Amino acid sequence: MFNKNVTNSHVAFQFLLTILNWATVSDPFRDNYSFNIMSYPKKAKDWRNLILDNQQFRWSFVAKDKNSLLKLQGSTSSGQQAIVTLPNWRDSWLSIGQSGFLPNEPKVVTSKLASQAIEFALQNGWKPEEAGSTINFVFKDGNFIQLK
Repeated sequence: MFNKNVTNSHVAFQFLLTILNWATVSDPFRDNYSFNIMSYPKKAKDWRNLILDNQQFRWSFVAKDKNSLLKLQGSTSSGQQAIVTLPNWRDSWLSIGQSGFLPNEPKVVTSKLASQAIEFALQNGWKPEEAGSTINFVFKDGNFIQLK
């Protein structure tokens, strides 16, 4: 007689091998795409999409133990980037055991803050569709300030 557990494990193992083998089959059309402008992948790690006035933007928040960053990009990866520094904004997990911990401002970084940052950056010379050096801002006391 066969051990029922061994038989089920064997079937599951064979099924897993079949799935893995299917997943590694190459796509013959994968390398036949061409684009004139570098674009973003549909999903990129740590980046979020945001549409504002029918224009696509992407934002990413980088939490650090001090002076965290909000990165902004337009619809193409070759455009100018805007970076908003949030002074004294700390990742609470990176600050365990440290004294003098001030509350973060804002408490939570959301797409609302990102959209406000994008609007401020656009009003102050950010050109996300054109190549150029990074433009820097600071978010302090509830306001955005452009750094020269």
